[in-house]
Amino acid sequence: MGACGIAKRRRTRGYFKGTAIIYATFVVMGLISAGKIWTTFGLVPLYGNDVWLHGLIAAGAAYFGFMHRDRGEARR
Repeated sequence: MGACGIAKRRRTRGYFKGTAIIYATFVVMGLISAGKIWTTFGLVPLYGNDVWLHGLIAAGAAYFGFMHRDRGEARR
């Protein structure tokens, strides 16, 4: 996600929207597994405290992607 953020520095709202959707999906997957050790092909852990961490990242990204308005956008 970090390399994508650097590459999309001019389109940050889209980057934050995508990040929020991906991490919210991880949260749902982690809550559905409910105790099973379940990962996305061994790349992203989806159990324990990782679920809450993904939730915090999704909430922050959703704020900046969907709700936060730049000063320049408010004038238009």
